[in-house]
Amino acid sequence: MKALNAEWGSFITQNPETRHDDDQRNRDFYDSPAGHKLITEVLTTDKTVLASQGEHNIPIRIYTAKASEFSHGVVIFFHSGGFTGGSLETEDDALGVPHNERNNPYAYPLWGQFHGLPKTYIQICDVDILRDDAVCYAQALRDAGVEVQESLYTDLPHIFWVYAQHLDVSKKAQGDCVQGLNWLLASTG
Repeated sequence: MKALNAEWGSFITQNPETRHDDDQRNRDFYDSPAGHKLITEVLTTDKTVLASQGEHNIPIRIYTAKASEFSHGVVIFFHSGGFTGGSLETEDDALGVPHNERNNPYAYPLWGQFHGLPKTYIQICDVDILRDDAVCYAQALRDAGVEVQESLYTDLPHIFWVYAQHLDVSKKAQGDCVQGLNWLLASTG
């Protein structure tokens, strides 16, 4: 097994009960300087959007800077996956997508059309079940002529910065995210 980032490995050794679905992780994040800034400077509005097939609503969260009257763009946070169903058998069969749906771009984002999409910033964790999807997505965007910037965090798991905001590597990831957002929202004209 590949060794984890030394700083993260030390954190996990000291916090062996860290779990992905732990509600305390969000409370800890909001208590951090970055989390405090988020809750004091950004207004969040929760809504739903009807899925393209009209079968269910997709929850969305809109972030608006409290101090700004002007919009400089839109950032869409796309968290791949869902993992709400399936089994070992379905995961071995093209992520469980039925054969008659394999050409449907809504069945799996990497099967969609990428031409004309806006520039994209992607953070990729090396020890993440979604890593290969993110790498392939970035390449598909580039192949379609989309401008892409990405940050790769070697030997680190999915959303590591949320669990341990105080680590230097987490602060770097948070800084990279801010730089990526600034790049996305910068004027292209």
